[in-house]
Amino acid sequence: MIKVIKAFLDSTPGLEQRLSTKDGALNTCKYVSYELYKYLTKQGMQAKIFHIQNPIAINSEAHTFWLEKPIAEWTHYIIVVDNIAIDLTSRQFNQYNPIINITPIESYYLQWKTVEYDDFVTGVAKIFKG
Repeated sequence: MIKVIKAFLDSTPGLEQRLSTKDGALNTCKYVSYELYKYLTKQGMQAKIFHIQNPIAINSEAHTFWLEKPIAEWTHYIIVVDNIAIDLTSRQFNQYNPIINITPIESYYLQWKTVEYDDFVTGVAKIFKG
């Protein structure tokens, strides 16, 4: 899966460099997740877009944009394939996260109060936790 994600990043010049910084990753999660979703589905993978919000704890490494907001307003989008979360914009919440942040989706259930399948492509939303 890493090779496919790396190929996605390479297909958009400058994207990996942009996502390598807290400022560059800020507020790009919905767009990047949507583009990754399209890329992965073209590769035959069963990707889903997930919306997460309201983290259980504040991370002091988050971008000041988030630190200045009430925690209930923190929101994020990721991709899930076979219960594996793919987050290419997680550096906006922690500058030390890898650019290609791949973890079991269960880790998001432990870190965020709302984790929901949100395929805004078709308008379907299903809440898993909240």
